[in-house]
Amino acid sequence: MVGTRDAAGSRQARAHERKGQVLAAAVQAMASHGFRGATLEVIADTAGLARGHVRYIAGNREDLLIEAARYFYFGEAALALTDLAELAAVAPLVPTGSDLSATFDYLFGKFAVPGVENAAVNAFVDAGRTIPAIHDIVSAAYQGLEGSIRAAIVRDRPGVEEAAVVPVVYGVLTIALGNSYLSDVPELGRRQADARAAAEQLVGVLARGAAPTDG
Repeated sequence: MVGTRDAAGSRQARAHERKGQVLAAAVQAMASHGFRGATLEVIADTAGLARGHVRYIAGNREDLLIEAARYFYFGEAALALTDLAELAAVAPLVPTGSDLSATFDYLFGKFAVPGVENAAVNAFVDAGRTIPAIHDIVSAAYQGLEGSIRAAIVRDRPGVEEAAVVPVVYGVLTIALGNSYLSDVPELGRRQADARAAAEQLVGVLARGAAPTDG
């Protein structure tokens, strides 16, 4: 009986490993070829597998890209979970409990590094325009990131009214996203410190207990 359970566990582990291999290949194909260029043939070639084998593991192209989006934004947890609320809770982009300094280290560090991840983000955003499930995944990931920023700011500025926090959180998020996008432009990609300083100045408004105004 124990041997049967061990064998079943081993098969499941191999299946998860192979699924992860295919999803990672799909992410790489999206980054290298874009949404429209990431065909099953390209993904299979990237994974080093036959097209039929990829279909057997992950289904049709749309199903595969949906799973690849979950895997890209939520990592290994997406191999076991599909519910976006659960994934956002167990695998947020910024670890739960991070302070403001650690959150900014991520937003203006790893999050902004140009390369494959940025290219994949653009491809999945593009895919989300025609595949609603991918749009929902991208939205959940960034809403989760917004929640992490809010938690870090509230922890750093206790007692500040919610009405003051909300626009600051959104402002920090948009600075981080814009900075990440521009990091692929060589002339602007070196300005991580400027972007972080702008976000820190925005949070600094809360130290005075005032909400930012329109003018």
